[in-house]
Amino acid sequence: MSSQYYVTPWRTRSELLSVQRQILSPKGGAARDSYQDALDRIRVWALRGNLPHAVESTGLLLEAQLFHEQGNTTSIFPISATYTAALTRFVTGFADLGRSRSGPGQSMLEVAKEINLPAHFVELRHEAAHEGMPNLRRLVQATEEALEWLKDTYWSRLEGLESTSVSAIAGEKPMSARDLEQRLRVSLKEYRRSRKEHLQSGNDDGDGHHRETAAALESIARSGRNGHRTLAECLCMAGFLVPNAPARNEAQMTVAYRIWDDLLLELAVTSRSFMKPFLSAMIRNLSASPDLHYWLQHIFIDTAWSTALGMRSTSLASHVIKACLLDPNLETKRAAETLLPTIIGPNVGYLADLCAATFVDYQDVDDEDMSKRSHRSKHLLRDADIS
Repeated sequence: MSSQYYVTPWRTRSELLSVQRQILSPKGGAARDSYQDALDRIRVWALRGNLPHAVESTGLLLEAQLFHEQGNTTSIFPISATYTAALTRFVTGFADLGRSRSGPGQSMLEVAKEINLPAHFVELRHEAAHEGMPNLRRLVQATEEALEWLKDTYWSRLEGLESTSVSAIAGEKPMSARDLEQRLRVSLKEYRRSRKEHLQSGNDDGDGHHRETAAALESIARSGRNGHRTLAECLCMAGFLVPNAPARNEAQMTVAYRIWDDLLLELAVTSRSFMKPFLSAMIRNLSASPDLHYWLQHIFIDTAWSTALGMRSTSLASHVIKACLLDPNLETKRAAETLLPTIIGPNVGYLADLCAATFVDYQDVDDEDMSKRSHRSKHLLRDADIS
């Protein structure tokens, strides 16, 4: 049996995990210092060589953000140029890695699709290379999204490297989409059955089953492509989060909250890859299943959820409102209006104006006009500064 050795710029695994904690630290007053410490360490690693592209890109994107925040220049050009260089390197590097594995001839968009990199990053890179630098608002937003993608795709998965390294070395293929959905649904059904029995016994206290189920769901989700999105779609299916019979008011959703809250809260706290796909899935399914609106309201108003989400609450609410603006209809308007009061920060007024412009007179338009309005709102969002 042959051994494989890899040269890394970090001396020990604990050194890498220390930077991971700094990268994944919660937003707030200490975030800037934490990011600066992480950037300083990444700069040292870069001098040693063999720096993974995900780590290099994280450093370049953080450097652009911190350069902007320091405000040492009155000109927008050097700030925009720094953002553009970081984003271009981020996209090009991952495209090159994808081509080296899949062979030459693939376009950047094809590579991006394979690695689940949002296509708008490739479009932004093309614009920067052939049309000139994008405006600063778009660069700031794209940098934030790129860092979130790196956190979810690379940094948040470092803890699981030891457990997944054997299958990765063995060349095991990701679970098929069909098998992935089936296993997730079986786990959710088993949890629902167990939780109902527990509640029917008259015991409303947690039985701890939610923790092992959350760990199992996370493991399954990481076994296939778009696993967390598939998990989110399964949760939104009739009979899981929402009853098969439509609820007439939020009081009728109480039983659903008692069944699912513990599990969802556990996933929200332990998995950084869960909440955004989960919230996006609820918006996608809102028209077909309006009772999901009660869940959106519950998540952003309930005390237990506020504690669990902490400072992420505002950024997640903004994420939901952005999704609503891109798919305007009666239900998404209602959801956006519900969440606007929960947002704290300088962008509240701007978001309110975008909502007013997007949803105005929506009741009186036909499907063709609705499509045109959705297209217009996407152009509004292109230059919007939504955090």
